[in-house]
This record gives sequence, C-alpha cells and structure tokens, in this order.
Amino acid sequence: MKQFIVTGGVEGMSMILIIGIIVLVISILEVARRVSGREFTVLDERIMLSIKTLGGIAGITGVFFQTFGLYQAFQAIQAAADISPIIVMKGVFISFYATFFGLVSYIIWYVLKVIWMK
Repeated sequence: MKQFIVTGGVEGMSMILIIGIIVLVISILEVARRVSGREFTVLDERIMLSIKTLGGIAGITGVFFQTFGLYQAFQAIQAAADISPIIVMKGVFISFYATFFGLVSYIIWYVLKVIWMK
C-alpha cells in the first residue's frame, strides 16, 4: 500500500485514501444497520448522501491530481532529449490511480442505493 501511495503521489493519494477509509467505514456501518433489520430512516438517507458526497470529493480530487501529475510528466518529457515510450505509458497509467481510487466510493454508494433505497 505504501508503494501504491508513493507511486500515485503522496499528497493526493493520502487525501483520497483518508476519504476512502471514511466511506468504507460509513458503508460498513450502514450495511450493518440495514442487515440488523432497521427501517430506512432520514438518518440513513443522510448517510447515503454523505457516501455520495465524499465519493464526489474523492473523484474530483483524483481528477485534479491526475491532471497535475500529467502536467508535470509532460514538462519532464519536453525537457528530456530522448525518452522511452514505456516510461511515458507507465506515467500515464499511474496518473489514473488517484481517479480510480476516488471513484470507488461512487460504486459503493450506487450498490447500497440499489439494494436498500426503495
């Protein structure tokens, strides 16, 4: 996990990881509440909205850091006289880490919404 965060960029991946952990904890608590047989309440609706909101924040943060990382990579490519296409593709692939990591919470929100919000 440390290598994943360092490779994807410490600042962005740390923020997204913290948001992801919060979304995961909230999701687990919501699933536990629903499995225990409690009815869907206003609190549950707010919890579901917080999952979606945090997912949006994480997704936007991921896109921001992806754009920033690609900008830095293109500056380095421009400064280099000769660069391997494999290195370029690895950099582009790594730039998607933050975005992918940020959008996972939207998937969690959608699954919970489909299962329990009727």
